[in-house]
Amino acid sequence: MDNFDDLVYSIRYELDAMQENLNNTDDLDGSEAKVNVLLKWIKNSANTIENKLYEIDQQLERLLELDTERMVDTETGEILTAEDIDKLQMDRAEKIEGCLLVIKNKLAEADAIDVEMKKLTDRKRSLNNKAIWLQEYVASSLNGETFSTSKVAVTYRKSEAIEVLDIDKISPEYIKTTISADKTAIKKAIKAGEVVGGAQLIERMNMQIK
Repeated sequence: MDNFDDLVYSIRYELDAMQENLNNTDDLDGSEAKVNVLLKWIKNSANTIENKLYEIDQQLERLLELDTERMVDTETGEILTAEDIDKLQMDRAEKIEGCLLVIKNKLAEADAIDVEMKKLTDRKRSLNNKAIWLQEYVASSLNGETFSTSKVAVTYRKSEAIEVLDIDKISPEYIKTTISADKTAIKKAIKAGEVVGGAQLIERMNMQIK
């Protein structure tokens, strides 16, 4: 964890140095050149701090969860515990902010993947439908006849399948049923003051990250 300690120490050094130079503004004689030099130094220090905080955020993001108690640094391979992370010499607000930013980035990546998956699923469905249509066309044209070239061949394999003609005439022993609770109706009933045996309404605090 020394790399984190070094980063945080350098950030605090830059902040202290910036504050010291700000205090020295009273000693300036009003020279515009001196003021500009000081402002430029402050801007550079602020950029340095921002870069170092970014380094911390990057190192936090490299941590992959192994389980609820251990993490691993994907760059160094070092296995860290939750206690190690707590030892980072960052202010609590900075640690929380860094973690929340990582969460937002991961959720944004997940959303982007969902969008891409939908596109790929739609494309897969379209390709399958075209292949099925062409297969049915070829099957209709061949009408059971085999076909073969140097590149492709058509053969047939016998298979069996059940075709249900009228579901209402099927005996109950051959009917599959799925039983599930209507949670929406149960919630509505409980909130209306009714007692629903075998169920209860529980409240959760769901964290919102903006």
